Order: sequence, then C-alpha cells, then structure tokens
Amino acid sequence: MRCGEYTEDLDESLVEENVDSRDLHGIQRDSLMIAKFRTVDDPTVAESETQRYVELASAASLAKFVAVEPLSDGYGVDLGGRKITVQESTPDIHHDVDNWLTALWLAVVCRNEERIQRLATVSVDNVLRVAGPEYDDFMYSWVDALQRYFRNEDVQQSFVSAIEGTAPERIRISSESIVLRLLYPPIEMMYRVLDRDEAGFNASLASALDLHRAYWSTRDNADDPDGFIALAPLGVAVLAKQAGLRIDVRSEYIPEHLLLGDWISVGEPGSE
Repeated sequence: MRCGEYTEDLDESLVEENVDSRDLHGIQRDSLMIAKFRTVDDPTVAESETQRYVELASAASLAKFVAVEPLSDGYGVDLGGRKITVQESTPDIHHDVDNWLTALWLAVVCRNEERIQRLATVSVDNVLRVAGPEYDDFMYSWVDALQRYFRNEDVQQSFVSAIEGTAPERIRISSESIVLRLLYPPIEMMYRVLDRDEAGFNASLASALDLHRAYWSTRDNADDPDGFIALAPLGVAVLAKQAGLRIDVRSEYIPEHLLLGDWISVGEPGSE
C-alpha cells in the first residue's frame, strides 16, 4: 500500500464512534505506517504532522490492549481529536508479543508514563500467550523483564532468561537471521542500560542499527516502510537517555526529535 491509501483508511476509521480491538489495530497500523512514510521527506521527524501520527499510533495501540481488560466497555480514548468508545474484546492476534512490544516502544518514545504502566500490567500468560502465534520462550522473558523494569521490580532472572534464550540451540520458531538482526540487539542494548555502561551502550546501539540496515536493505525489504524507523532500538535509546547515558550515535533510523523528546506537547492529527 502507498501512503495515500493508509491515509484514506485512517480517515475512514476515525469517523467511527465505537471501535473494537481490530479497529484500533488498524488505526495504529495506518498511523505508524504514515509516520514512517513521512520520514522520507522528514528524516528527523521535525514536522508536527509526522509527530502527531506517532502519537496517534501510540494512543491506539494502548487502547487496543485496554480493550481486553475486564470491564473495558465504555473506555473512552481521544483519537484524531475525537472521543471514541472502546468495546470490550477478547485477546486475538492483535494482542500478541510483537504488538505489545510495538505498543510499549511507542509509549516510551511518546514519554507517556500512564500508557507504559498500563502495558506493564498486561498479563503474559492470559493475554500474550493466548493471543495468537506462538513465540520463542525468550520473547516472553523479554516482555516480562521489561514489565518488571517499569514496575521497579527485580529484572535479573527474566533478563538472563531472555539473553540465554536467544542462543541458536534454544530457538525453535524465529529464524536465526531475524533473531540476530532484529530481536537480540535491543535486549543487548537494555543490558547496557541496566549496567549504566555508556560506551557499551553506544557500541550496542551502533551495532543494532547496522544490523537493522542490513536486514532492511535487501532487495526484498528495501522499499518496505516497516524498516524506515528502528522502533525497538529507538525505544531503548530513549530509556538510556532517561537513565542519564549520553547518546553519541546518530542515524536516520532513530529520528532525532523522537529520540530527544522535544516534541511531546503536540497533539494527534486533527487535534488542532
């Protein structure tokens, strides 16, 4: 799909007054894809319109997980300048590990503590594991480690399980290439954050972006906007910055203004 098609779909979705998790997933997907397309001409995400699409994607992704909480019917969320009522849903493919991680990194990039804390309480066993496709065990440990981090709990056991679970002999589902290039690097980066290792973090970030580029620069992937922003490395870089680490690495894959957070006062598309 082209950017204009995502925009048309999004505009149609935002006129609805009542939405379920599938609708919210569509709003999240369309908003994030539009933001990624816009980075071609706005690589640092300096333009408020690009920023607003990131914010809209974050709001929709959180609402999608709220929809599977008990008594969620009637939960109102502001999307595109309108109050939309969220209908209660049951966990499905839109509530799996990958979608949870996307929601978390968007909340982190948006510096929205309320969204982060709500995501930190999503049940791994009752939501993520039953939502759809099965993931390698290390992915569930990674989610648990992140949730514990944001709840200020001990992360050591979950974090060690996540790292050890990426060993080739432990991988059953993901391809070795995806683990090496996309899934493991943010885990290594987070280890450097926890260790407050500034030099090590910057080395890990640079490596993660090189691996991201290698994966998304192949002939099959080069034109896929999913690769235009390295969302997980960006999210961990924001956490590193908040932990007091200096970020020396610059890349079009981690847009400057999303990293700096100097745009947070903007609203969503159509909110002005």
